[in-house]
Amino acid sequence: MKERLIQAYEAMKSGDFTSDTVKETVEELKAFPRNELGVFDLSAVSNNVYEAGGYVYPVYMLYETKANGKKGYMDLMAQLRALSPRDGRDLSLENAAYYLDMMVKCIDAISPEIYEMYRELIDMFRSCMKETLMTAQGQHGAAVRSVGASIERACGMDIILAEKYIDTAKALQEA
Repeated sequence: MKERLIQAYEAMKSGDFTSDTVKETVEELKAFPRNELGVFDLSAVSNNVYEAGGYVYPVYMLYETKANGKKGYMDLMAQLRALSPRDGRDLSLENAAYYLDMMVKCIDAISPEIYEMYRELIDMFRSCMKETLMTAQGQHGAAVRSVGASIERACGMDIILAEKYIDTAKALQEA
C-alpha cells in the first residue's frame, strides 16, 4: 500500500488526478475502517500511525483539494485533530518527526483559501515543532534529521519564520 500511496502522491503532485492509480488508491484509502475517534485504521500502511499518516493524509488532502472540490475537508480535519499531540499525549522523537513531516505535506496540499483550516494545520505544526525542538536539541539520528528537514521545508513555505528557524533546521539535519 505504501508504494501505491507514493505513486498516487507523485502523480497528483505532477497534475495527474485521473489515472487509475490515483482513483483506486483514493477509493481504497476512503474505505479504510475507522477507530472510535473516526480516524482511519492505518495498519495496512504501517503499524506506526504517524508514519502511516505521512503517506495517507497528504494523498487524501491533495486529492480533496485538487480533484474533489474540498468535499472531504471536514473529515480530514477531524482526523488530523484526533491525531494531534496537543491533547496531552507525548510523542517520541521518531513519532514527532513523522507527525511534522505529515503536517508540512498536508499544509502544502490544503487550499489556503479555506483559511480557518489552513491556519489550524499551521498552528498544529507549530505547536508540535516547538515541543519537539526542546527534545531534539543535542540528539542525533534519522529522526532528528527528519525534524530538521520538516522545519526547513516549513521555512521555505513561510509556515514559520526562516530567519528564526533556518539555522536550527540546518543544525538538526547535520546531527
